[in-house]
Amino acid sequence: MVNKPQSAELLSVARAVLREQLIGELPVSKKYPAVMVANAMAIAARELEQAGPSRNVDRALADLMDAPQPSDRLWPDLIKRLRRGQFGAGEKPTEALRRLLLDEVTDRLRVSNPKILEPSDP
Repeated sequence: MVNKPQSAELLSVARAVLREQLIGELPVSKKYPAVMVANAMAIAARELEQAGPSRNVDRALADLMDAPQPSDRLWPDLIKRLRRGQFGAGEKPTEALRRLLLDEVTDRLRVSNPKILEPSDP
């Protein structure tokens, strides 16, 4: 069994060593790729810490799709229905769809780019 929090911590330590001790020693032509690797390590650590999509998002999607339980097929099914215009006026609550999509995007940003979720200074 994989201990995911420990794996995330290992990635964080390796990333810190890369950024604090190794990148400065690299030739200029190798620094940008090394920073990209460090950023990928940070994303992977956050993915391990989050351990997949939010259960709230999964449940909300199942509710919106009138499914008895969450499933891997629900997102593709939702996308097909959206493309066919089946979430227009009256069929499903647009507020529920808006909330679902906002929560999904927020969950993904917490992993890929958490700084964008920080309040900005006016």
